[in-house]
This record gives sequence, C-alpha cells and structure tokens, in this order.
Amino acid sequence: MWTKNRLILFAVAIAVLLVGTTLTAPSVSTPDQEPPDRKLVTLGESETTIWPYVGPKQSFDRRASSINLVMRADASEVTRRLRSGETIWNTSEPAFTEENRSERQVDNGTGVSWSDAYGAKRYVYYETGTQSVWTAQTSQLHHGDYFGGQYHVRVYDLHQAEGNWTVVQAHAEHWDWFTLTHTVDSLEEARINIEQDFMTAAGPDDVQRVYYDNGDTYDHDGWTTLVYFALLPLVGATAFVPTLERAFDRLWTRHTVWRLVLFLSIPAVVLAVRLGGVTVENLLTVDPDIVVAAFYPVLVIGTPLAAFAAGSRLEPTDGFLFGSLGFGMAVVVDYGFIGVSVLPIEIVMHRVGLAVAIGLVAAGARRLDDFELEPPLVVGLVTWLVLVVAAHVV
Repeated sequence: MWTKNRLILFAVAIAVLLVGTTLTAPSVSTPDQEPPDRKLVTLGESETTIWPYVGPKQSFDRRASSINLVMRADASEVTRRLRSGETIWNTSEPAFTEENRSERQVDNGTGVSWSDAYGAKRYVYYETGTQSVWTAQTSQLHHGDYFGGQYHVRVYDLHQAEGNWTVVQAHAEHWDWFTLTHTVDSLEEARINIEQDFMTAAGPDDVQRVYYDNGDTYDHDGWTTLVYFALLPLVGATAFVPTLERAFDRLWTRHTVWRLVLFLSIPAVVLAVRLGGVTVENLLTVDPDIVVAAFYPVLVIGTPLAAFAAGSRLEPTDGFLFGSLGFGMAVVVDYGFIGVSVLPIEIVMHRVGLAVAIGLVAAGARRLDDFELEPPLVVGLVTWLVLVVAAHVV
C-alpha cells in the first residue's frame, strides 16, 4: 500500500521531473497556425510575383513553411548538380559540354552529394503576366540520415515565370519515433548553411538577402537568400553532428546497482531504436516502412518492459524517480545525437507525459514471485498507450 510519506515523495518526484525537464529540454518553438494574408512578393527585378510560403494544398488557407531560397537557374540543372555533387556553374558561361567539363567544375574537397528524398507534396503559388499558377515540387533531396537528422529541400521549377527561376524550401528536421514522422527543427539553420556555401563558391556579390516578410513559421526571420548566376550545390552544408552535450554529472554517489540499471536501460532501448534505424538505412537498401515495422514495436513495448524489469527491484519512489529521469535523459541524448536544439512545445509536453508514464510503470512494478497489480502500474501503462496513440492522431 502507498503510505502518506510515499505519496508525498511521489509528488516531490513529479515536481523534480517537471523542473528538470524545463531546465534540460531543448528550447521550444511552435509555428503560428493562423491563416496568412494573401500577400505576394517580387522575384528579383522581374514582373513575376510569388506567395512566399509553401502550402499543403493549392490554397492560401494554411502555410506549411516559408520559402527561404530563390535562385536564378533552371530547376532540372539545380537538381542534377546537387545529386552529382558538382559544385559551381555560372549561367553566363557557354553551355555545359564534356569538352569544358573540367574547366567549369570546381571541387571544394567535401565530396558530398545530395540524395533523393521522401516527403509530402507541397505547393508554391506565383503570378506572371495574366497567369496564376500553383505548382508542386519538381524534386526533393536530402543530406543526412532519414531516421536521424537531415537537411531536406524541396525544389520548385517556376517554368512559366519571367526569366529562369527556381525556388527552394530548405529546413533541418529529425525523425521522431513516437509520431513516425519528421519534425522540422529549423529553417534558419538550413538557409544559413546553404547561403554560406553559395558565398564561398560564388562570392558575396552573387548572393543577396531580400526581405519577404514571411518570418512567421518556425524560426524563419523573414529574410530569403537570393542567388544570381553562380550556383553551388549544398556540398558544404554542415551535417547533423552528434553532440552529446548533456551528460549526467551528478546524482551518482551511493546509488544501488538497480537504480543505475533502471536509469540506463530505458535510454538503451530508445537509442537502440534510433541507431538501429540509421544503421539499417545506411547499410541496406530497405523501404522505410519496413524499418519502421521492425523498430517501432521495440520502442513501444521495450521501453515500459525495461522499466518494469528494473523497477521491480526498487522501492516505488526510487522506481518513479529514476524511471522518469532515465526516460528524460533518453530524450535529451537522442535529440543531442541528431543535433536537435529546438522543439515544438507540444512535443516537449508529450515527452514529459511519457516520462511520467514510464516512472509510474517502474514505481508500480513488482517481482513475479510477489506480483500485485498496483495502481501506479495500471495508470502508467494506460497513460503510455494513450500518449503513444495520441502522437499519431493529434
């Protein structure tokens, strides 16, 4: 039975968890979801105007993200160069041929090329002359790990626009194993890295920033990079570098082996799923749906199972405290591994809820030879399942 003292300690542990999550969780950012005005901006000095967002439908009702790169170049050539890893060309030079290939290609030593990407269809709207056009992306490319962190770009060919224009929407994102989708982390990070590559190859005179006043999605500041003539693929873009900056440097003085096992077994399950997905992706040519089918059950079933197994050896208060903190550490290390520093507030609150659920599972666990169906165990398992399902329907 849960005594009055245990209930007090239980409440204190929840407070510690919430305060700790506030202090250690990544900063949060949620895009404004209110419908934007139907405002158009001009492409360079042309008479073509464009809505400075991409939308999930051919409608102004909702913006999915802001356009943050505009290039004076042909979209098919942009995509081809990105895939091949070629670094720079200039539209003012003679047509590309095998004879002048060695003269026109400049290698900056990175050897990085972009690969085809999977992603939902998004639309761009523009007006030229008397024509109003909605167009979907011509191609999608990524640099990084599909099941880890990556840069993702959508390339739009404005083939009816005056002049030769290509629009690119670029963002940093990471795979979320709980929602089974990619979560956008930053538009600003992707734009700045790509912009720096353009300036390195083409020089600052061919790279400008124009203010499109579309800084109301994610962390975009409203400025869009405009590239003239020279175009450099994103070969120098900084990949997501694992940054395990948050190490547990306290708490461990005279703790028991089972406290340590509980604290570490939960991150072991979460990180095994992340690393397993990335490893399979890099070593094998496998449909992403197959990878999800293989690893998702490990996350959903293995995490509470680890909490139950180790928590059954501990007192309820210890089980809740170290189970919850273990899951919190798993989230922090997981996002640190894929280089994520900004999260939507709803995802942070979802993870806090999961941490509480895992703590309850550990607190209510009992050894099989002395098993009783404790209320915390039931509440924890139900909460875990509800939040796992809610991640897909909210």
